[in-house]
Amino acid sequence: MKYLGFVLLVLSSSTTIALAETDTYIALNVGASIVDDAKVVGFTESTAGGQTITHNYNFGHTISVAAGMAAGNGWRLEVEVANQINDLVGNGKYEELDIMVSTFLANAYKDFYIFDKFMGYAGGGVGIAYHDALDDTATAWQLGAGLGYELTKEITL
Repeated sequence: MKYLGFVLLVLSSSTTIALAETDTYIALNVGASIVDDAKVVGFTESTAGGQTITHNYNFGHTISVAAGMAAGNGWRLEVEVANQINDLVGNGKYEELDIMVSTFLANAYKDFYIFDKFMGYAGGGVGIAYHDALDDTATAWQLGAGLGYELTKEITL
């Protein structure tokens, strides 16, 4: 079954805490991770014999920490460090291998109030990703949207 490579929004949770009386904050994000199937064509390992190999992944988890600041007019800028882990399944000797991707991103978000203490946000970011199984670094990007509830002036869930 094909899945989009994204953090499952329904199962993710985020808590943001404002720091003192400034416009800076820290955020902790925890969620489920769904990864698209990966195909390796012309694999040279003798057991593959030049065939196409498909790697499938189980649901995984992701966690990130971000630090940011308000930039005015509902915009905010942040830096984020994240880690995503999924199990590789159904590939013989690599079955149940944990695959980990770590990212470092610069993000921009636009916040807007919906009503009362409910708010929405949309944004994205760019940066780098490190894939531990491939020992490789690549360009990374993300797009996201979400809802928040202002518990207090300092804490939004």
